[in-house]
Amino acid sequence: MIDREHPSFDVPADDVVIWRYMDLARFMSLLQTGSLWLARLDLLGDPHEGAFSYPTVQAREVWVDSFLALARSNGAVAGPGREEMLAQLGTRKSTSVSVNCWHMNPNESAAMWRIYQQEGRGVAVRSTVGRLDAALRNDEKQPLYLGKVEYINYATTFIPDRNVFDPIVRKRLSFEYEREVRLVTMSPPTYVANTKDPDGPPAWDWEAPVPPGVSVPVDLEILVDTVYIAPDTQDWFAQVVKNVVTTTDISCQVIRSSMDDSPLF
Repeated sequence: MIDREHPSFDVPADDVVIWRYMDLARFMSLLQTGSLWLARLDLLGDPHEGAFSYPTVQAREVWVDSFLALARSNGAVAGPGREEMLAQLGTRKSTSVSVNCWHMNPNESAAMWRIYQQEGRGVAVRSTVGRLDAALRNDEKQPLYLGKVEYINYATTFIPDRNVFDPIVRKRLSFEYEREVRLVTMSPPTYVANTKDPDGPPAWDWEAPVPPGVSVPVDLEILVDTVYIAPDTQDWFAQVVKNVVTTTDISCQVIRSSMDDSPLF
């Protein structure tokens, strides 16, 4: 289940309808593995993912200086220097966080169909926030968060720098059409022996390799409300999708996109 108490996440109401648009290969993977794939943020293709806005960058140096001063006053073991910490914090925010993206909309979206399916060979899973939450079978050691994405002007809007997730739920205004809600998790840190203080606590290994994502088991019977077949799909493809679903224990409807409906006048 998701953690609904984290201050960085604006969790939609349970009855909010959400969609996951995908090609047939990803749909078959979902059915066969019974899990959602949360992709590492820096592998999504948008260099602004996890980035701070200009006003935040201006204020960040002051924040880091204060943080380091506080750490030293509390007797913390020496860690990365000021410039190194600034650079590493930005990197870790994109490599340590993984996301699974859904589209909020009571109806189908022509724009999302165009982007996430090719030549009438796409599929969309319709669900709700409540269904998604109830379907998650994550280990308690792997907390999951869910929140709406806020679309902002990165030149003028300050992004809070309270924790690792604040920039994760912001995107540029040009992506507003996505109406995105994100399932988010963070890969646990890798620790190594503290070479500067052998008797001290382990140190965070900033150079440790990070997996490309995280697979989270789900109950498909709960998650999937309806499967929609892309508009302009040929009959053979529609039948393939229906056949694939019948090989599972899911009792959901499989229907063609309403965008294929004939006009009434």
